[in-house]
This record gives sequence, C-alpha cells and structure tokens, in this order.
Amino acid sequence: MKPEQKPPCGAFPVCTREQFFQGLQVMVPSYPPWQTAAYSNIGFQLFTYALENITGKAFEDILQDRIIKPLGLTNTYYNIAPASIGIVPTDVQDSYWYVNLGDADPGGNMYSSPTDLSLFSRAILLSSLLPPALTRRWLQPSTFASDPAASIGAPWGIRRIQLDAKASPFRTVSVFTKAGTFRRYSAFTTLIKEFGIGFTIMLAGRGKLSNFAIADILGSELLPAFDAASRNEADLLFAGTYVADPMSGLNSTLAIATDPKKPGLGITSWFHNNTDMVSFSIALQSGSPAPPLHPEIRLYYTQLEDVFEPGQPEGEVAGNPAGLAGLFAGGKRQSWKAVFEDTGLPNLGLGLFSTECGAWVGLTGVTYASMPLDEFVFEFNAAGQVVSIVNAAMRVRLWKVYPGFGIRP
Repeated sequence: MKPEQKPPCGAFPVCTREQFFQGLQVMVPSYPPWQTAAYSNIGFQLFTYALENITGKAFEDILQDRIIKPLGLTNTYYNIAPASIGIVPTDVQDSYWYVNLGDADPGGNMYSSPTDLSLFSRAILLSSLLPPALTRRWLQPSTFASDPAASIGAPWGIRRIQLDAKASPFRTVSVFTKAGTFRRYSAFTTLIKEFGIGFTIMLAGRGKLSNFAIADILGSELLPAFDAASRNEADLLFAGTYVADPMSGLNSTLAIATDPKKPGLGITSWFHNNTDMVSFSIALQSGSPAPPLHPEIRLYYTQLEDVFEPGQPEGEVAGNPAGLAGLFAGGKRQSWKAVFEDTGLPNLGLGLFSTECGAWVGLTGVTYASMPLDEFVFEFNAAGQVVSIVNAAMRVRLWKVYPGFGIRP
C-alpha cells in the first residue's frame, strides 16, 4: 500500500466532513442506483448533511427541536450521556459507552431508554409529528429482499408475518422494525400498523440471545395475543344486529360477527326489503347468473373517518328519526370496505401469475346511483358507541340493537 492510499481517518480518529467526501470519491460503488437493497451507514450521514444544508441548522439542534423536545424524550441524547444514568455492563472502555463516531453518529450511535423509544414509536403510529398521509407513505416498502417475507423501507426492515398459516395463509401483518448493535449494546423496535402497537427491546452486556432472537420469542407470544385482543375489542364494538327504524316501514336488517379464523368483520346476514343482499351482492360483483355456493361478505377498516359537524348527518338516507343531528353530536363516522366472495368454490391454489387473493382489483366494482355497494359507514356517538351503519348504495340507516335497551340511542 502506498502512503497516499492509507486513509487518514476512520474509526479513530474520526473523519471531518471534508475528509469524508474525499474518501467517498475513492470508494467504488456496490451497485448501480435502484438495483437492489444494501444497508449503508454512510446513507444516514449523507442524509444528515442534506438536512443541515436545507435547514441551516446542526443535526443535533434539528433533533432537539423536531423530535426530543416535542415528544418529551427526557432520556435521549445525541452527544455522550453521563454513565451514571445508564447501564454500563462491564466498564466504560469495554462497553464503548464514551465512543463517539463523529459525523457518523446518526447511523446508530445515540443514547436512549425503552420508555423514550416507545414514546417515539407511538408518535409515529399516531402521526403526532407528521400528517397521517405522510406517515402512511413512510410505513411502506421501498424494495424487496431475497426472503419473500421480507422487504426494505426507509429505514425499515419489514416482515410480513402470517397470523394463521394453515387456516388463513394470506392473513398477514406488516411489522416495521429497526435494529442495531454497537459493541455491548443492541436494540430492536417494532411498529405493527395493523394493530397500532409495537414493542421495544434494549440489551446491554454479553448476553447469549441477540435482539432478533428475543424479538422472535416475544413476537411468537405477543402477536397471537394482539390478534385476539383486537378481535375481542371489535366484537364488543361492532358485532350484533342492526335494524331499520320501526317507523320507516322498511324491512331491512344486517348482522355482524367476528371469527377467530377469518379477518375483519363478517356480515352473517343482510336483508334489504326482504332481498338477501349477501347472495345478491356477490352475484352482482361476479356477474354470474349462477347462485353462489357459500356467499360471504367481510368488512375491512379503510382508516377513513371524520367527526360529525353541527347539523350532520344529512343527505339521502332513509330511516332517520326526528332530531337526528343531535343524536350524533360529538361523534364520528368510520368507513369500511366490503369484500364479496363465494368461498364455496374450489381452491385452485397459486399459479405463476394467477392468484385467489386479488380483492384489491374489485374495489367499488358495483355502484348504484353513483354510490359504491361495498362502502359501509359505521356511525358513533360522543361516548364512542356504535349507533348505526349505512350502506352507501342502499342509502338506509340501520340502527344497532343493544340487548335489554333496544335501538341506541
């Protein structure tokens, strides 16, 4: 090696910004742009430099102003934190407690606590600092990995995990993870957007189990529990019978239930003026004159909801008693999409290009007077109780029946 080929900096001493860019010009690329996924600490360093150029502020100040202070992260530090407030498993030298990576710190050399990481994760899921649309765009894959259950986001490692591989192989949750290890420390944080929750792992010492191994153990126990808890909550909130107002003269009913082997909410029966809408909807969706063998409708939350403004609800909806707007004051409405299926047809399995899991192409496939048949809207009162449901195409409000109380409110 020639003397001029020896790098003047690196782990120690750390590189200045000028030295970093000089060294970057010497390095050869691993792949052309957008060819494949490749992790890079340098990417975070370049991103930090870009932020500083855009804002005119140091990265540490950006972090304090945009993240740490707004979220009240009292145990998160960009620079070195006092060893007295941390866990030092061996000694400060062996554990690298005081090691500083200079401008490379944003790639994974900060100090935090499980509580602060949990607060930060909740802020992402609740869109506390970002608009919800931007959060949804952020929590998406950017490319794929060789593992068909894995993909890569920015900066996420993403796993598609089957909740019940035998009963429902297409029923998965997307788990967004960020993990890292630095000498005697490692961390692992997850966001499970379908459930709106996650968990954080932080380790210190020479443990035999890695952060990923502990995540495997926790996930195998927590994911079924999360699934069961969300189903029980949905059952309490939505399940039951919905009927037209007795004074409307309409003979319309709908029943909803949950199923531990199936996703979303199930419409177990739906009649509109004595017409069996379950079978009828599937016939309309499929375009087949043959009656379905096992008609089934399942509802999925779209994440679309809004609060009732004064004077709402209004419009062309039948079955409305007098003083309707007052019944919903302070409440909200929530949109759900229906998937119409004949689950009695033979399972053809997966072909090279064909699939039986293509409901996304049939969205709003049937409309009546410009309104979608697959659009259902739950309406809540100010106490958070489901009061009614409206199918957009049928334009009929059906009221939830509470045993012992009748129609609410």
